[in-house]
Formats: sequence, C-alpha cells, structure tokens
Amino acid sequence: MKRRMVLCVFAAGGVLAVATLPEAQVWKPGDAEQTYLREITATARQLRAPDPAARARVEYELSNMRSTVIVELMKVAASADADVRLGSPESYAMQLLGKWRAREACSLLVKHIECTSLGSPRSLGRPFREFPAVEALVEIGSPAAEAVTHWLSADTRPTEQRLRLSAFVIWATDGQQVGLARLQAALEEVKKRKDDKRYRSMGDQPEENLTRMVELFRSIDFKDPRQWPRPAPRAASEKNPATVP
Repeated sequence: MKRRMVLCVFAAGGVLAVATLPEAQVWKPGDAEQTYLREITATARQLRAPDPAARARVEYELSNMRSTVIVELMKVAASADADVRLGSPESYAMQLLGKWRAREACSLLVKHIECTSLGSPRSLGRPFREFPAVEALVEIGSPAAEAVTHWLSADTRPTEQRLRLSAFVIWATDGQQVGLARLQAALEEVKKRKDDKRYRSMGDQPEENLTRMVELFRSIDFKDPRQWPRPAPRAASEKNPATVP
C-alpha cells in the first residue's frame, strides 16, 4: 500500500478541507483556494492600519480563521486508532496541532498519548517520533504539562506505558526539577481535597496515580536513550481505550 500524505487547505468561506493524495502527486491550489489565500493575505496586511479599532477587527478575524483550522485538525486527529501510519491524516493533524501550539488540543492529545506512528524511526533529534501525540504535546509546551497533570489528578487508571509517556512530556516541557515540583504540588493538592464531597466519588485513584508518577519520574534517567519510551506490543485491531475527563 502506497504511503499517502495529507493536505490541509482553506476552501472559500473559511472551511478547512482535509484531503489525502498519493505521496508522489503534487498538489496545486485551485481557484477557490487561491482566492481564499489572497483574502487571508489582504486581511493580514490590514494589521498596518493606523486605526486601533480596525486592527482589533483584523485580529479578531484572523483568530477566527485559526480557530476554524484547529477545530478541523482536532476532528481528524480524534479519529486516530492505537496505531496510525506515518504520513496518515491523523498523524499529520497531530503534527500540525503541535507546530501551531494548539493548547486547546491538549486534552485530545493526552487521550491519544499512546498512539503509535508505524514506520517512524526514532532519532537523537526526535526521540518521540514514534508517538505523534507526544511530539505534539512537547511542542505545545507548558499547557501540555498542565493537561497531563490534570488528567493524572482525575479518576483514571493509566497503564504503565501511559504513565511513562506522560513523564516524558512533563520532563521535555518543564525539565527535571520543575517537572518534579509540579507533580509533587499536584499530589499535595489531591490529598487536601480528599474530604471535599465534590471529589469523594474519585476515591484514592488520583492520589495513587500521582504517587506512582512521582516515583516513576524520580527513577527515570531522561537523558539515557535506552530509557526512551518504545511502542508497547498489542493487537493491530486494538483501539486506544483511554478516556480524558
């Protein structure tokens, strides 16, 4: 089966269209795409307007354009199974969400953190290349570390692989000391709220998650390539069962 690449283009009216083409095929924008790209360029140039109100209006329009793109990319990424092909629409959508620092996609990416990109060899420059959601979260930065910590503080039962990948996201965004401090602070917070009736239904699971995570975080030598996360063996038909509140 030939690899395919995903193309994300604006259609007239601001709707993002996502299509896949054979890798060797060169995509050329049609009249509708060229027209909309010209509209984007013209809109961006209005940022030079001397009137503050005009500039504010342009900023609002550009923000809406970005929001449209992010929402459509999230729809594509949400359809990812436990494994995706290198260059598939799902893996490419995750890659773009990371490059564009789409913090609104953090919860979705955390949900798919174990998703493995088949045919993606790791390298010293890209230690998480086999995990497109992890790469995207690392590119997003601090909001991603917050999303991972929030997920651990909820009533979830993570696998060891999910915990390990989460640890690497926090380390890659926060560093060793700040990352450990973040986790310890979250652990203290869940201990304090145990008597709060709003969280009573969660039981001891959040505390157990964060305790395991703190221990794991302390035990990993993050700079040792031999300890980098590797895809977990599983059936090809297995879906990602994780849930994110």
